[in-house]
Amino acid sequence: MANFGLLKLAQEQGTEVALVDAYNYMTLITSGTVLKKEEQFGKYVSFFSMGGDVTGLTLEGFKYPLHGHHLTVADSGLTVSNEIKDDTAKVTYTSGNLLMIMSRD
Repeated sequence: MANFGLLKLAQEQGTEVALVDAYNYMTLITSGTVLKKEEQFGKYVSFFSMGGDVTGLTLEGFKYPLHGHHLTVADSGLTVSNEIKDDTAKVTYTSGNLLMIMSRD
């Protein structure tokens, strides 16, 4: 959990930091993030709220889109193992901290 805290600290200082191993790429993303299918790390993309709820979550260009969803820790199963369907996908939200994990497994 301390490493995830470092992601937040880096974001607050205007720096993007990712935690990467052979199977996963993890980073906090900002609203308006655009993901390119040809550049993705692995097949699956998951999203989790960090440190509270994420409001107004919209996923466009994904196999399982969302529109204005209020993401809580309790319902994070809804945003696990999604897939980019279109050439690009866009993630927007109104408030909160959103952790993205791209996974090869």
